[in-house]
Amino acid sequence: MIAAIAAIGRNWQLGLHGRLPWPQDSADMDWFIQHTKERVLLCGPKTFESIAHLDGSHDRMVINIATDDRWMGLDDAMIVGGASTYRHFAPHIEQLYLSQIDYDGPADCLFPVEAFRPDQLRNVIWRK
Repeated sequence: MIAAIAAIGRNWQLGLHGRLPWPQDSADMDWFIQHTKERVLLCGPKTFESIAHLDGSHDRMVINIATDDRWMGLDDAMIVGGASTYRHFAPHIEQLYLSQIDYDGPADCLFPVEAFRPDQLRNVIWRK
């Protein structure tokens, strides 16, 4: 199954200056770990820079789709960002995991909600 996971602000904020725009949230990080262990994580170059250290931990494989073609043909992977990677894979994503962070500040990168079909958005698994 191709799935995606993201933490978003109240207005779909995803990033600011190449980083998450809010302070680290330990509950969100625990949720991310729970849903990504033993998975292949696919991401773009900026996200790869920030999570490459996760490669191998909890039996994860982290793949930068811009420089590594091992992702081609996979039928089981977790998309972990950034915005253009979510947009690229949106037609193929079967399950979407979203964690809404109580953040209403600035962002220069938004989650591409417009790239998803209504049926995909009705079946989102939200972190509570």
